[in-house]
Amino acid sequence: MDDVKRQEFVKAFFQLKQAYIRRLANTVRIIDNILELEKTRMPKREDVMRAQALVHGLAGSGTTFGFPQITEIGHQADYFFEMLLREMREGAVIDADNYKTMQSWLRKTQNICYLTCHESHLENPALANGNIYITPGTREHAHILVVDDDPEVAGAIAQALQARGMTTQISSNAEDGLHYLARVQPDLVLLDLALQGGIDGLETLQQIKQNSEFVDIPVVMLVTRYTEDDEKFARQAGALDYIRKPVDVTKLSDQVLGIVKKQYDKAQSI
Repeated sequence: MDDVKRQEFVKAFFQLKQAYIRRLANTVRIIDNILELEKTRMPKREDVMRAQALVHGLAGSGTTFGFPQITEIGHQADYFFEMLLREMREGAVIDADNYKTMQSWLRKTQNICYLTCHESHLENPALANGNIYITPGTREHAHILVVDDDPEVAGAIAQALQARGMTTQISSNAEDGLHYLARVQPDLVLLDLALQGGIDGLETLQQIKQNSEFVDIPVVMLVTRYTEDDEKFARQAGALDYIRKPVDVTKLSDQVLGIVKKQYDKAQSI
């Protein structure tokens, strides 16, 4: 294989691996949705079939991209679901004991997908395409969600916050950011006003502030092109602050720490 073909192969494989990492991140979300069923009803046979299809696909793909741990967990979970489906009649509802085991396998699968995404991001941030769970939320440190579709800006902000002892999560679009909010509620959101390719920053802000679970989370807007009307609308929608780019990450870190401390003091006084 000559150098040109080798470079083309490496590039193509990287793109496939990047798509696979995004698939793993999406699997984390899908399992969240499956586990949400318990709040409304016990899963039926078709729900179990959906779960099996998910783990079956992982069983046959992980090793290809250098993730044998994905294949191993996928095979084990696939076997459990296959045996379970043989016992269940069409339209049947899963019993409590099997449901606990089902939950356990789904969480194991979800955890290994999360860890693989996280480790891959540390190895090469480009693999994650800005849309994975970088650091899970903890109560020991302020946890900040950065929603910005400029990876350089988001990365610089996250690095500066982490240097001050904060944990961070980067999302490059509104959908991923909103999903993360529902999964791990952060202490503060830094939100780009000019998000591309879907919901913009202002609409994202409105969705956050219209949700009773998120309404108390402070949101600071980051803007490239400043207008008084945009600032007015953002503050009316519930933005705590409105910061112009380019951002001085040192000053921004100070502001974030100050906001989080006020929120903490307020919570302690209640």
